[in-house]
Amino acid sequence: MLVAVSSRYDIALERLLAAAANMGARLLVAGEFMLDGKDGYESDAPEFDRIGGLVATAGIPLLLGYRESCATGIYSAAQLLDGLGHSISNCRSAHPARSRKDAAGNAGVDDGNWLTVSRWSGAPFSALLGDDILHPEIARAVMLQGAEVILALRRDPLADEELERAILRTRAFENATHVIGLFGHRLSAFAGDGSPLSPCAAEDGVFIVDLPVISLAKPARRPELYGQLVVADTAVT
Repeated sequence: MLVAVSSRYDIALERLLAAAANMGARLLVAGEFMLDGKDGYESDAPEFDRIGGLVATAGIPLLLGYRESCATGIYSAAQLLDGLGHSISNCRSAHPARSRKDAAGNAGVDDGNWLTVSRWSGAPFSALLGDDILHPEIARAVMLQGAEVILALRRDPLADEELERAILRTRAFENATHVIGLFGHRLSAFAGDGSPLSPCAAEDGVFIVDLPVISLAKPARRPELYGQLVVADTAVT
């Protein structure tokens, strides 16, 4: 299963879509805040009609990270458009990276409350944005909802690249899910058994990740012991 990934904010989206389609990818993943602006974009903004036309021309589904604006706040979000250019799902970062500002220097984004698992022509997947992947509960929650692939998109890389890769690999192994991480311009991928996957460079800054078809038992759980994980934080004395 081929997934195309790009963090090239300086290349037109139609070129990225064409490159991904030419490589036979089943999905193009564009990085966090690939579509950005001072005031953000509503999820049904006219800009998405234009983008939907580009997607339909290329004939490949697109997961697009963007700054979403709505009545409840500003969010780091990602919208999935199918191969016909129709929007079929939207997700928001539950733990946005607080340091992220837009080009005009505006402050960061609000906390989202959606843990979305999307279905497309490949495996069910979930996009974790900002700092979501740094919190193990988020990855476990979407795995329990049926996600077989986790796409971790963060506009800025961590200061420690080795730690970054260790977190992504751990999330893959502990949840038996494939994980693709795009932190800034750094791309890492791991299979659900924790083994590293090697992205292949394509044209126009697009990388291809070939996700293997493997059957893994989901990790054993004892939820009766985990009650503390679902109550508000309390002071430790």
